[in-house]
Amino acid sequence: MFAEKVDEIQMMYRCMESFESDNNDREVKMKISTKGRYAIKLMLDLATYYNGEPVKIKDIARRQHISDKYLEQIVAILNKASLVKSIRGARGGYMLYASPENYTVRQILETVEGSLAPADCVGDNAAYFENRSMSAY
Repeated sequence: MFAEKVDEIQMMYRCMESFESDNNDREVKMKISTKGRYAIKLMLDLATYYNGEPVKIKDIARRQHISDKYLEQIVAILNKASLVKSIRGARGGYMLYASPENYTVRQILETVEGSLAPADCVGDNAAYFENRSMSAY
């Protein structure tokens, strides 16, 4: 089950990369920020390389070719939202708070970026804007 979920997430990540490409022969469906992409890579790495021991940020940074300082900022957000667990000490690092099949790409992106709605008047804030006048006064 775990291996199948990791394969599924990796396939979704490859699809996500293709969405970013803005070739004439490919339609752009969704733009994902660098922070969002790196958060997904970080979570994938934690799911893939977890062997019972916490995974160190430096190891993730090396494997994913991402700055460890930038990953530290992202993992702090994920840790605060209880998506990852921080283990302190010389043998410390990070691990997923729950099993990989309990996470979604949407959950990860909304944690690091906030709402995925294209504008404030769509999504969770829609009711607020429905009751507002378009007038500036």
